[in-house]
Amino acid sequence: MLEVNKEEFMKNTYVVSDIHGRGDLLKEMVDECMDLKEDRLILLGDYIDGDEDSNSYQTLCYIYDLSKKYPNHVIVLKGNHEEWLAHFVFQYPRILNTYVTPEISTIQDFMTSYDFIDMTNEAKRKSKNYVEFTDIIKEMKRDYLLTHHKELIEWLHQLPLYYETENEVFVHAGIDFVSEYEELWKEISNENDFLMDFSATIHEAFPKIVVSGHISTGQVKHDPSFHDIYRYKNRIFIDSTVLVSKRLNLLKIKDNQYYEVKKGADNTWYEKFVIDFAKR
Repeated sequence: MLEVNKEEFMKNTYVVSDIHGRGDLLKEMVDECMDLKEDRLILLGDYIDGDEDSNSYQTLCYIYDLSKKYPNHVIVLKGNHEEWLAHFVFQYPRILNTYVTPEISTIQDFMTSYDFIDMTNEAKRKSKNYVEFTDIIKEMKRDYLLTHHKELIEWLHQLPLYYETENEVFVHAGIDFVSEYEELWKEISNENDFLMDFSATIHEAFPKIVVSGHISTGQVKHDPSFHDIYRYKNRIFIDSTVLVSKRLNLLKIKDNQYYEVKKGADNTWYEKFVIDFAKR
């Protein structure tokens, strides 16, 4: 499953992470900044579980369709939220230390409002108390997703955990690395490293740039108001905390250089070089 990916020429590589149901923001970037016939788009996970501005189902469908239309140019990685949803539906043995039930709003996004109301009313009729209601409606939601969206959830379940190029490793959260066994980082790392690592550890001896999401750039920088791309030595963090900032970060890689692509007040896109904060 975790295979090194062969390089092929791409004009530009773009990277986005932690979309959390804001497929509209991703689509805007794809439509206005990329040509996926020539460029490569790498998505680092956490496409679901958003807020009132989000739609997890529409976001997944958009990403799924992109991956099918441009199979060699759109790389879709798994995040911990996708793992949680797949586990909720398929109930396979746990691979992560922590699991959280998907947001109610996320499940609702997969259903029509009529289906959700009918399901809720049926669960109320079948239950004698709140505990029974919770158990019953959880099973009904699982059955609904299996019946109506099994193919999409199976696709999520099978998404790769990292993508490797000549100069970078792209991953949702992080990797584990021991300098004495440099070439064995894939074997040393496990699902908790790839999907759940909150340490923001800088492995200075690691020979490639690690690009990740999962942990907000403000958290890494120790500045809650900071939402831009943050680089420190050989780690680049791109999670914009979209539920707060209401925007996504877009990393562009061209000729081994790293740029942050942003939309200005005049609605035009511009690029700025991603500086290494370790050198400031």
